[in-house]
Amino acid sequence: AFVVLASDGVWDHLTSDEAVQIAAAFGNDWQRAAEAVAAKAAEGWSRAPNGGYRDDITVVVAPMRPKR
Repeated sequence: AFVVLASDGVWDHLTSDEAVQIAAAFGNDWQRAAEAVAAKAAEGWSRAPNGGYRDDITVVVAPMRPKR
């Protein structure tokens, strides 16, 4: 289990389900998972008809471990 924490620049172009699916493809490689989510959001901004504006894109994918 993991959590995806991200800035609004990510959520403007991805749903939470999309972000989770992208991150899940990287198993326990949290860094690569975060980079992949950020890259997908950046792709969305590059296609947006907004005059070149791109909001900040910050992503952290962190594991959730059960209490012992």
